Amino acid sequence: MVSVSCFQYKNIEVGVYLPLLLIKEATMLYKVIKNNRVIDVLSQLVFCRYDESIDTVITCSEEDAQAILSSSKNYIWHISSYPSFPKSVVNKYDTVDIVEIDEYEYKQLKILDYKTPEEIIDAYTLSLIEGGVL
Repeated sequence: MVSVSCFQYKNIEVGVYLPLLLIKEATMLYKVIKNNRVIDVLSQLVFCRYDESIDTVITCSEEDAQAILSSSKNYIWHISSYPSFPKSVVNKYDTVDIVEIDEYEYKQLKILDYKTPEEIIDAYTLSLIEGGVL
């Protein structure tokens, strides 16, 4: 059984073929980090690789993976520790790191919209300063 997910990525129509058997719930939870910031949290890993013969990204086994899908399935991220995409498409995808986390951190990041409590306090304090309250 195959599911096809199509979406726009940097104004390019992208089709990702998702064999449902390759989508598995992760036994661990992960946070996705780009430029030292958490940009997503994952409860499942969908592994992908670029297939030059059809010029698109397809799902694959972990052993063949070059990338993963975001939790919303709207973004494809190259993982820094995975093999690179071909030079012809490497600039189309952001490179990120994934870090295993526990359930508590996963829930906190979801609740706080991927921000740490310190980042929320800093943003609130800045808004008070800019508003003339402090």
